[in-house]
Amino acid sequence: VSVKFDVNQNATSGKTIGFQVVAATDVTTDAAAVNGTFPVSGNLMTTAVVADFGRLTIAKQTNSATVDPGTNDFEAMKFTAVAANQNIKLYKVKFLMLGSIASTDIKNLRLYDGGTSLATVEALAADKTVTFDLSASPLTILSGVTRTMGLRVDVVGGSTRTIQFSIQRATDMEAIDANYNVY
Repeated sequence: VSVKFDVNQNATSGKTIGFQVVAATDVTTDAAAVNGTFPVSGNLMTTAVVADFGRLTIAKQTNSATVDPGTNDFEAMKFTAVAANQNIKLYKVKFLMLGSIASTDIKNLRLYDGGTSLATVEALAADKTVTFDLSASPLTILSGVTRTMGLRVDVVGGSTRTIQFSIQRATDMEAIDANYNVY
């Protein structure tokens, strides 16, 4: 089990953070029973404050508003990624398809950095999301550099429907400050 969280940017140095499951009764499950040795504790972590922690800023760009079924390599979303303070390594990007098109109407979803394809996913998941896992070869965005990125798809159906992708939450991207090695 992994527990991930963002520390508030106004946190002060020297605070200790830890997570623990105290008893089996603290676990909600559909299993018949919860077994184990309790309490179960993770590592204790101490906060630190640095003035130059890496930041990644994402901004949507405009792109084509219409597309016909049968179009391949359609840029369904275009955005910029800007690293600040430190080099940033990008490990994961998750998109949610908000449009009215059916999940089966788009195929071969590809994440691009400029003209370079970074990853391909065959189809949308059942929940209309697509996640690009770059962990085998993370994209490094140098501090102060703006990367123009895009999500391209093959449109195989969906006449009179809309395609709109979104990055919904900060947790939909997994990035690490390459200097401090902190997500």
